[in-house]
Amino acid sequence: MRGSAGGRPRYLAVLDDPLYSCLVDLQDLVNYETATFWRERAVRALHLPVTTGSISSPMGLGSDSLPVQVDLFGVPTYLADSMQFMLEYGCRIATVAATT
Repeated sequence: MRGSAGGRPRYLAVLDDPLYSCLVDLQDLVNYETATFWRERAVRALHLPVTTGSISSPMGLGSDSLPVQVDLFGVPTYLADSMQFMLEYGCRIATVAATT
């Protein structure tokens, strides 16, 4: 299979790849230190979700993903694909990294 390592699909193989664990660690470090920098200056942080009012995918051929609908103050809204997929993938990589 193209893009596979040891017979595993690439998207699963990266879960054990030290490079991606390192990227998770680097993202965590940059995020943590940035928050510390601004916290020391009494600046507050607020993460805003990436949302959309419509579904632009994931109905492509071979896709098994489903849109994630959330309710924002009574308005049906969907997580943008990038946020939906990065959240799941990031949680999986972080979990694997934490256990190694």
